[in-house]
Amino acid sequence: MSFGAVLENLASYTELDLRDRGLSAEDCQQLARRLKNNETVKILDLSDNRLLDEGCKALADTLRSNTTLTSLDIRTNGVSVEGCKALADTLRTNSSLTNLRLGGNRVGDEGCKALADTLRTNNTLTSFAIACNGVGVEGCKALADTLRTNNTLTSLLIYCPDTTVEREIEQSLARNREAQKQRANPVTCGSAPAKPQAASQSPSRQPASEPTPHQPASHSTARRPSPLASHSTAR
Repeated sequence: MSFGAVLENLASYTELDLRDRGLSAEDCQQLARRLKNNETVKILDLSDNRLLDEGCKALADTLRSNTTLTSLDIRTNGVSVEGCKALADTLRTNSSLTNLRLGGNRVGDEGCKALADTLRTNNTLTSFAIACNGVGVEGCKALADTLRTNNTLTSLLIYCPDTTVEREIEQSLARNREAQKQRANPVTCGSAPAKPQAASQSPSRQPASEPTPHQPASHSTARRPSPLASHSTAR
């Protein structure tokens, strides 16, 4: 389906896969305008295009009013510090986006610091990928510092050249994951312990779960990133 046809039928999609379609900043601006009041698209994959900073800014502006989109993938789009800062500014008030994939761009330490600062107030984002962006020790330290107080981020994909800082980030993410489990399964005082299940007479051995090619391999920092989740509805 052509990009124009996708725009005309946007209300029929909940997951939109537009990765590697040769889309430009102008194409992204058209899409962003349509998404401002869209109430159907929850997952948007725009990876491997040429959105650049102008396209990223258009998406950032859309996220000020769109309250439906929960996952945005803009990996490998030539986004630099300027576009990253616009996105960081929007995420201070956005309350719907939970998953952001920004890997393979060129935001550097400055862009990473801007996003780290945003995560001090953003309590919605749970998964964030920023690997392969020229982020060094200073950017990683900014994230580690933010994670001391941020209690919602549970998954972060980044290369950290300092093992001490990397360990601190991993510990904070583990703390947040544990807290998330406790919130999902609260233990009430005086509740009866769960009864043990009876053993099956013919147990079947289940294979250990492994990450598929479309799932992150881990929730913490990684030195070699696995392919991230992609969602395909329209190509």
